[in-house]
Amino acid sequence: MLKEKIYLFHSLRKPHIHTYIHTYIRKSYSLTNNLTWITSFPASSFTQDNQTPYNLLHTSPKASEKSCFWKHYDAFKKIAKQNKIGLVLEDDSIFSDTLFIECENLIKNFSDDCFLINIEYSSDDVPLYYIFYKMVKMKGTKRTGGHIVSPKAAQKFIDFIDSYLDNHHQFWQPIDAFITEFHEKLTDNGVNIYWSVKPLIFQGSKTGRFASKLSSHNATDYYKFYEFFQKYITSFINKLRACFRSKLRKRVIYPVK
Repeated sequence: MLKEKIYLFHSLRKPHIHTYIHTYIRKSYSLTNNLTWITSFPASSFTQDNQTPYNLLHTSPKASEKSCFWKHYDAFKKIAKQNKIGLVLEDDSIFSDTLFIECENLIKNFSDDCFLINIEYSSDDVPLYYIFYKMVKMKGTKRTGGHIVSPKAAQKFIDFIDSYLDNHHQFWQPIDAFITEFHEKLTDNGVNIYWSVKPLIFQGSKTGRFASKLSSHNATDYYKFYEFFQKYITSFINKLRACFRSKLRKRVIYPVK
């Protein structure tokens, strides 16, 4: 079952996640056995003195982008090693008490065993005419606040990144842009990328609940308004806009019921 493992990173907001798990999911949920905090690759370690390939080959000038990239890399390694489907979340995730149920429904009777499913809200969305489907297979991903990842896909992603490390190839992209930039190569390797039609994760750093250096957003007292607006209004508007955005329509491969 998917809920056996959740991988979170940054860890600056542990009290927030602990409260959400206990209050909104189920009080008996075992944090010790089921939550894995990804604390490797802190942003503070990406300095000019850092001569590791993780710092030298990822050429982004932002330490926070490097940190986020390699934390995903580490989370995917753990998923592959433990051979269990993982739910990868950032520590500012906002979700409802139906999160696990809805994630399970996405992969229930799913024949694909090599998948990465993006479950986060984004202004980039699937067109409205897919509203009655569970998810849509896409060319690339969007934000990286929430993913469901199979162990097979996680291993293929790790192998792809390791090939860059082994060959000393540089790249600059944040993790979401990297997956989208190289989605054809990932697809050729068997990785299938999907977007959940219904957004299940919202990022508190994008709604003003938390401040974020990575996204350059400040906290605001009006975050509840923005979260309500995103969940019930702009999510619909984004899907409607996507019907007229050729850039997004061209990224659609096929819907999944």
